Amino acid sequence: MMANESGQPGVLERIDSASGRMAESSEEQLRRLEERVQGLLDRGEAATERLIDTLQRELHSQIRALRQELARLERQVEQARKEAAARAERARKAGERAVADARKKAVGKKAAAKKRAAAKKQARKGPARPGAVKGAKKSAKKAARPTAKKTAKKTAKKAATKAPVKKVARKQPAKRVKKTSRATPATKAAKRS
Repeated sequence: MMANESGQPGVLERIDSASGRMAESSEEQLRRLEERVQGLLDRGEAATERLIDTLQRELHSQIRALRQELARLERQVEQARKEAAARAERARKAGERAVADARKKAVGKKAAAKKRAAAKKQARKGPARPGAVKGAKKSAKKAARPTAKKTAKKTAKKAATKAPVKKVARKQPAKRVKKTSRATPATKAAKRS
């Protein structure tokens, strides 16, 4: 060790070597810290990429499931529409059959009534001639076949005659209103004269 002019051996050298060691130690710590930060950044990027891949796969699978569900719903709606159209068609045909059956029943009842009336009439007249019976049968059959137009007119006419008549309210006479104001002596005198 060297002594300096003041007589203190190597103080500056010791300070110099200590500061060199501290600088080396700091540089080593800084390098380790940078390695750790870089490692963390690399792991974070890898985890982010894995997360993005997982999210994309999940999103694609959910989109695929939604498309399948929409296709299934479209098929169900189409099937329901077809069934509703078929039910409406069946109901329309049933209504037409019911109307036709009602017309047949009405025609049948009228024909039977006309035959009975013709038979009663014939019974009153006495024994019938053979040719007259054929003519009566033909006219009874002809009368028993009213057209749909005649039947519709008759039902409309019956409905019109059975419809309730609207009652018209009688007008009430106006009520007299009593005067509530008091007459002054001048108006009393004017009324008297």
